[in-house]
Amino acid sequence: MKSLKEAKEEVALLIEEFNVFAGVTSDGSTDISTMLDQYGFEGWSGTKLFKAPHAVKLGSSNTGGSLTTMTLNASDSVVVTIGEKPYAKDNTTINVKIGETEKSFTATGAEHIFKVKINGDFNVSISTSGTKQRAYINKIVVMSNTNSEE
Repeated sequence: MKSLKEAKEEVALLIEEFNVFAGVTSDGSTDISTMLDQYGFEGWSGTKLFKAPHAVKLGSSNTGGSLTTMTLNASDSVVVTIGEKPYAKDNTTINVKIGETEKSFTATGAEHIFKVKINGDFNVSISTSGTKQRAYINKIVVMSNTNSEE
């Protein structure tokens, strides 16, 4: 009789490192929130988004910004990595919502890793709020653990 071995296999649901903005040399001044499809972000949405070198900048000097991925689907835990960098001397709080789970952290130029239980459709939403609440997002990676039998 053969024994069954259950293994976890990581599957990439999303890997976004904003390489579409690799040629950008300085922060843009035009809000691209309504043009995300033109940059290959079909199904994404946001407010107060600006092109930046290898990143997207959330927020302006007057108001925060937001970025929401297209709808993803998982039936197990997901591991989400967010890469960020603060803008100038702003003391920015970044809010992340993964499905129904919410997390907040201060932009320090780090990668933040979250493991969240998911069962069904979900989005990853990243936002800042308030005056001088700007930050660069340079990576969003979502990995799903799936069960496989050998």
